[in-house]
Amino acid sequence: MPNQTFRLEDKLKMAMKYRIKNLRDIVFNVECAHEISTESIQFSIHRPSLEDSIGRPLDSSPAGDTCFEEGDWDQLTEPFTENYIYKSAVERFEHGADWKETPYYQVLQKNGKGKSAESYLRKRFDRLFYYIEKYGFRRTSIITGHIGRYGDFILQNGKHRISIAKILNIKKVPVKILLIHKYPSDQ
Repeated sequence: MPNQTFRLEDKLKMAMKYRIKNLRDIVFNVECAHEISTESIQFSIHRPSLEDSIGRPLDSSPAGDTCFEEGDWDQLTEPFTENYIYKSAVERFEHGADWKETPYYQVLQKNGKGKSAESYLRKRFDRLFYYIEKYGFRRTSIITGHIGRYGDFILQNGKHRISIAKILNIKKVPVKILLIHKYPSDQ
């Protein structure tokens, strides 16, 4: 049989359809990142909530192995477009808002960043936006996430980069899968 290459979304659909017990056999080569469409990134999760749910620290290093986890951890998500980082990026980069007018600035103020909040956002987020706009999304800039019981990609790390990718209409980004729900559902 010829060696076939499938997109991550195709592999997940196939694995869910055929109820493959060892998803790693068909879905993942854990040594590399896979590309996923930015349109398919609809949910995100907060790392401390996830770690509390699975009862252990989560290793998010790109060299980490993909693990299978049961439980309701994949139900702790929020719609990505409701995340304050994404909302702030849209306000800033699509509507020209000053950082002080964004939810991100308010969160930083509440967390004690004070006067440095705007400087932080300009140095980190503005620079990242213009870098990605100029050079594109680098393969070495791997986003991490998980696959929930319904086959949805759940973003964990990379909210700034995915926000920028969506705003700039970048179609695909590299992702590293850290967790897969142990009991997939086709509902």
